Amino acid sequence: MTKGRGALLVVAAMVFLTVGFVIGQIVQAAGTIPGSADDPLVAKSYVEEAVGKQVVGLQTTIDELQAKVDLLQEKVDSLSGKSSSSSSTQKPPSGSTNKPDSSTTKPPRQGNMITVTGSSANIRTGPGTGYDKITTLSEGDTALFLLEENSWCKIQLADGQEGWVANWLVEVK
Repeated sequence: MTKGRGALLVVAAMVFLTVGFVIGQIVQAAGTIPGSADDPLVAKSYVEEAVGKQVVGLQTTIDELQAKVDLLQEKVDSLSGKSSSSSSTQKPPSGSTNKPDSSTTKPPRQGNMITVTGSSANIRTGPGTGYDKITTLSEGDTALFLLEENSWCKIQLADGQEGWVANWLVEVK
């Protein structure tokens, strides 16, 4: 009877060891999230989503920096006498332009089409990065050009909605 109990104890230990190993593998596999640092295989969609988020953030930064460059260029032009606006006139901070500045408004090319040349372009409610974003267009997308103001193009989207896009991200044809 002692041999029987010993054999039963060994068999029970083997069963528990096997069950524990199987459960451990299941828990380990279930704990790995695809695309996480623990998972060496990353799905293409995960990479595209992560890169897309970074691109949108970088595009916003580029828009803001370009608006600052434009503002500085206007100040340089006014100081060097290239612009008809007086140097004592202060403009609102970048992205908060509410009224058109007639010295930088270009003649309208209404009826032309714009094509997005950058990887993406944010469409905003006004001519500056301080305005709310309506949507984002991708490279190659087109819209109807309405007017240009302070380095921003007012456009009409295919759904009829109007918005503003930075002119350095599009080509007017």
